[in-house]
Amino acid sequence: MKKGTYRLLMGLWILALIVTRIVYFSYSSHSVVDTYEYYAHAMIQQDRAAQDLSGDGVSSGMAYAYTRNLSGVLAFLGNRMEVLGGYQLILQIVWMIFIFLGAGFIFGRMAQMLTGTILAASPWILETIFVVSPENYFMLVFSILFWGLGVFCGGTKKNAGEKSVLWAVWLILVCLGMGMLCVWNYLGWLLAPVAICVLVKNKGHFFYGSILAAGFFCGILATLLRYARLTGLSLGEQFAWWTAPLKALPKRCQDLSVQMAAWLLFAGLAGVLVAMITDRINKRRLNHLPDEGGEEAPDEETKQVREVKEVKTPEKEEEPVQYVIAADGRKVALLENPLPLPKKHEKRKMDFKYHDVNGNMPEPVKEPLQSVKGWVDHAPDGSDFDDFDIKILENDDFDV
Repeated sequence: MKKGTYRLLMGLWILALIVTRIVYFSYSSHSVVDTYEYYAHAMIQQDRAAQDLSGDGVSSGMAYAYTRNLSGVLAFLGNRMEVLGGYQLILQIVWMIFIFLGAGFIFGRMAQMLTGTILAASPWILETIFVVSPENYFMLVFSILFWGLGVFCGGTKKNAGEKSVLWAVWLILVCLGMGMLCVWNYLGWLLAPVAICVLVKNKGHFFYGSILAAGFFCGILATLLRYARLTGLSLGEQFAWWTAPLKALPKRCQDLSVQMAAWLLFAGLAGVLVAMITDRINKRRLNHLPDEGGEEAPDEETKQVREVKEVKTPEKEEEPVQYVIAADGRKVALLENPLPLPKKHEKRKMDFKYHDVNGNMPEPVKEPLQSVKGWVDHAPDGSDFDDFDIKILENDDFDV
């Protein structure tokens, strides 16, 4: 697929996502409901500096962060629950775009289209617009971090062996956010295997791997210390507070519906599976391996330019054809030089051929060479050279 066609498809996909969401929200008969009372908690929290995680029904870091966010939105847009529907509509459109872009960076174009389409077509995700619940807010943060890993993957893949301070800082920020998200909800841990996959694609060198691990655990520790200051609980007690809601699985856990986890896992695994199959097919096609058996194909990065084997026939021996491998696996043959080239030099031998009057070549006659003296005294016809001399008189008009 050409780059221009791919960008056009991306633009059409994003446009379709936005249009369908807006049309559904505008013409749907659904009203925004506060099933889990997050709106009520946000109204209470507007006049409080901090919220106790163990009180008022707030049972997780996710719920605490979401109610704080709702408090700010309601203070800005007005204390009307209807505005939260439009707010969650915007959140859903934005996080789906970030997931779509991040999947393209990490797993490729086919996985990007499949994963994004599955999430966009999910009827359950579409209905979350009208329920005041943390799912779309959580997915916004999740998708931004996922996109951040994708940008890191795409930016460092070409120079995997080089160390860059800029990319190191970028990775630290992403990993700090990952640690915070893991404290909010258990679904944040889904970013850990994605980060490992990114390191593998970049040859997994120790420099970025150590930064990822350090940033991830620093993010967890910083979030827990912040909650310790708010709640007065020790780190050990906060661990028990974090793990206790997990007993509710497979029901709603840590203030997120399990259906959100199911759709996210399904879309992600489908995209990864398609990416693996596509990559396998491309490698077999490039290396002309059979469908069954055969050795593993080498990496595409090491064989961007290859030479096709010469095909020899009795009539003519063809010259090698050069081609390059495009990003989508296609083989593109290089054009021949259109400029005229000088003809190949041919060695020539100078020779003089003598023929008789009938056009036949006579046999060479070998005659003994005359002596120098005889040749000088007489012309070839036997006459003396003196017969050709010009006599000069005394009264001539020029000097000798």
